[in-house]
Amino acid sequence: MITEELKALLANDPMPDILAPTDRRRVYRGSTAVVNFLLTSKETNNALSIMDGTAMKGSEPPRHVHEHEDETFIIKEGEIDFYIGDQVIHAKAGDIVFAPRKVPHHFVVKSDYVKNLIVMTPGAFDQYFWYLSTPCGTEKTLAPQQQTPEEMKKWKDLVKLFGVDFL
Repeated sequence: MITEELKALLANDPMPDILAPTDRRRVYRGSTAVVNFLLTSKETNNALSIMDGTAMKGSEPPRHVHEHEDETFIIKEGEIDFYIGDQVIHAKAGDIVFAPRKVPHHFVVKSDYVKNLIVMTPGAFDQYFWYLSTPCGTEKTLAPQQQTPEEMKKWKDLVKLFGVDFL
């Protein structure tokens, strides 16, 4: 669900209705990963969105809960541990992991990096990734960069507008 406050924020840097192939690859938050918008919420009337992503070891988000979205992770390369509610799931290439909305979760990349497809339903959370990313060149992955405490607070405040709470 997109609130009026979030609409106002996104108006400053809106995701285009249609993305050219060259605009789909972006560097996410502090150069921690490259995301590729395969299918956006705007292209599916918000039914879902699909992104191809690479998460580097050490770049994982803290434990959090989504109010509005379910997430499905399809692991393509690497190994990752998911902590969903009280469940621990070790996933590797070929595995699929489902993180339902309103259930706290986080993950820990066990290999140097993990490549995965992320399917979000409904799809509007892709606008979070758009808002917190910038266009990138040909890099496949980038080294994680530490955030200052001020940047981390700003990020945690911002993510709440998208219906996500860090625990």
